[in-house]
Amino acid sequence: MDRQGGAPLAGASSVPALQKRYVIGFEQAGLTDWTEVEFASPIPRFTSCLVCGAIASEMLWSRCWHVFCPLCAAMMGSDEGSVACPLDGTVTPLDDLHRDRIAMEVLLAFRVYCPNRSLGCDYIGSMDKLRDHTRLCGFYNIQCQICGHWLKRYQLRDHTVRGCSPPAENPALRSAQTTVVTGNLYPDIARSLNPEQEALSTAAPSAPSAAPSRLSVIFNGNSKEYDVLNMISAMKDMCQGYEDFKNAFNDVRESVEVHAEHLRSEIEALEAKLETQQRHWREGVMGDVRHLKTALGTRTFDWQVAPFSKLRKTAFKKRMLLKSEDFYVGHPGYHVALSGAFVKDTTDGRIYFSVYVHLLRGMFDSALKWPYRTVTKVKLLNQEAQGVDREVTFDPGEACEDEQDSFQRPLGERNVGYGFHLAALEEIEHPGNGFLKNDAFVVQFCADLL
Repeated sequence: MDRQGGAPLAGASSVPALQKRYVIGFEQAGLTDWTEVEFASPIPRFTSCLVCGAIASEMLWSRCWHVFCPLCAAMMGSDEGSVACPLDGTVTPLDDLHRDRIAMEVLLAFRVYCPNRSLGCDYIGSMDKLRDHTRLCGFYNIQCQICGHWLKRYQLRDHTVRGCSPPAENPALRSAQTTVVTGNLYPDIARSLNPEQEALSTAAPSAPSAAPSRLSVIFNGNSKEYDVLNMISAMKDMCQGYEDFKNAFNDVRESVEVHAEHLRSEIEALEAKLETQQRHWREGVMGDVRHLKTALGTRTFDWQVAPFSKLRKTAFKKRMLLKSEDFYVGHPGYHVALSGAFVKDTTDGRIYFSVYVHLLRGMFDSALKWPYRTVTKVKLLNQEAQGVDREVTFDPGEACEDEQDSFQRPLGERNVGYGFHLAALEEIEHPGNGFLKNDAFVVQFCADLL
């Protein structure tokens, strides 16, 4: 973790910011919470908290794919049970935070420096081996309790073997209990010197100390053999570290594949949503175009009646009234709609398709002349290339008095329709007439606006 507001510690090497991080939840590796660890290589950003930079054994992923430690996520949580990302503002419910426990397995395989690196230790090993190393690391600064000199821990044995005595000017230390380190590494053995032994040792001339054994020299780190042993041990650790790293890498790859699959699913859902929105947009535009064409008015209007086979079975029996879309005739124009029904004529017993012309309340009514006096044609279109239409022409001005109300300005939503027989059912069905095509026939309204 970067230190703020202060000069770097003396003797500390310059390390990229990403290589020093506080760790949380790594007690199994012998690291208490908020222990600063220096990594030998940059670590992935997805393993560290976006806010405090700490690395936790369990990291939390938000919807925006930013990572937080549990402490920061809890600190930023709102009363509504959600977390707002401080970087982009994305809100994620606490229950939707993805808990990633792979970070701990990954980081335990990462190689780290010894905490005594600034004191000269060049150890590099996986983080799960750091506790074992620091317990035996020989680069701790130790003050000899006999002579008061400061030295490295690995120098203590040679220091005591060569001889260590209290300063002459300090008689209090001379009479104190003296601890002599023997050849046994663990545990240290202490013996007390009584005054008589001290007097004898002082009076007798000091004999030259015995030279340390070859085995002692090797294991005290003062020989080439020690370097070879250390190298072999480091190579074993490296091989084991490689296996651990490979396993951790495979776990990370699987996690990334899961996240990638999740992203692909979200992308497919977004593409489907976008396609639906585009379809609705096109339909809306086409509707607006139809409305605009209707508002601008038209001289003719085609009404397709379908499906004929179904209507033939039910329309006559249920006396069903069929209705067209509404439209405007001219601009400014009259608001018109058509309706129709299959009706049996009592005079000849035949079934006819009758058409009714309705005037509807419209947006231009106040600017139009009333009553409606436009000569109008209603046709049953022949859908063959050289066919002949069935046509009915009417002049509203010649309608009888009872029918004149149909052509007055509408006081309600629509006037009573002006109706007439357009064609007999057998005429519509006859294949030679060409009125029926693709199970539909077409009724055309045509106003003489000239």
